[in-house]
Amino acid sequence: MLSNITSQNLVFRHFIKNDLEDAISLFTNEAVTKMITGKPTRLEVAEEKFEKMLVHNKQAANLGWFHVSLKENKNFIGLGKVIRTEKAEAEIGYSMLPQFWRKGYGTEISYTMVQIAKQAKGLKQLIALIDPNNIASKKILASCGFQFESKGKWKGLPSETYRLFIE
Repeated sequence: MLSNITSQNLVFRHFIKNDLEDAISLFTNEAVTKMITGKPTRLEVAEEKFEKMLVHNKQAANLGWFHVSLKENKNFIGLGKVIRTEKAEAEIGYSMLPQFWRKGYGTEISYTMVQIAKQAKGLKQLIALIDPNNIASKKILASCGFQFESKGKWKGLPSETYRLFIE
């Protein structure tokens, strides 16, 4: 399990069992999930997803799902992830509760996820999948050095793939 990682305004750590309420607040929020799945996650599905995140974190060592909170008051704001998809590739992502949007935290989370990925052995590239209508995420990815790669579908929804070579 990783120790806390900090950025300018945020604290990152692997999710733990006690974070279930925070994760559910994010996964079931309609505004948050609009650009991810198109609809809020049902409570039982959110709980299952959380359990899978915990298992993944135990196996992922320095990568995984990160609980993100504010440095100043430890309030939960969202999550970041770096998940290995292939031997030399990982997917990064983030989501935040709406009250923390448009404050620069998305960029800070994404940049930190890239830095975590750069420390992982064997990773050569990162991908990010986003809703084509998510202009804010496109700007965040560009600021982190990602380049547009392709349009497609993810779980039946329109998606764009962005890639960053980190080696």
